[in-house]
This record gives sequence, structure tokens and C-alpha cells, in this order.
Amino acid sequence: MDPLARGRTEGDFLTGLEDCRAGCAFFDFCRGAQAANRYFENGSLTTTETNYCRVSRQALVTALSTLATTEKGQAA
Repeated sequence: MDPLARGRTEGDFLTGLEDCRAGCAFFDFCRGAQAANRYFENGSLTTTETNYCRVSRQALVTALSTLATTEKGQAA
């Protein structure tokens, strides 16, 4: 791979990663490193949220959080 293209690709990846870190409440769970999903779903490594993220990461965290909250309320 051309070194300039590689540097651009890495820069785009890091930009997307930083945008995830700055703007996503789920970043601590997934760490935003699903580069292939960002590229193939959105056509760019600089994007953040993907369908993969919504259905496999965000939905899981939301469901577990809801379940924990519901169970905690029932135990009281």
C-alpha cells in the first residue's frame, strides 16, 4: 500500500474513533474500533455509528441495562 494512502487511511480511522469517543454513550463498551463496519456500511472510516453498532452493541447494552433496572425495582 502506498505510504501516503496508508497514512490517510489511518488518519481517517483515528478521526472516526475520536468522534465515537466524543459523541457516543456506548463508547466505553465497544471502544469504537469496528473499522470494517464503518467503511462497508457508510463508505468511510471517519463515520461513527453503524447498523452493526446499533444492533449488536447498543441494543445489547440497552437491554441489559433495562433488565438490571427492572430486576432492581422488583427486588425492592
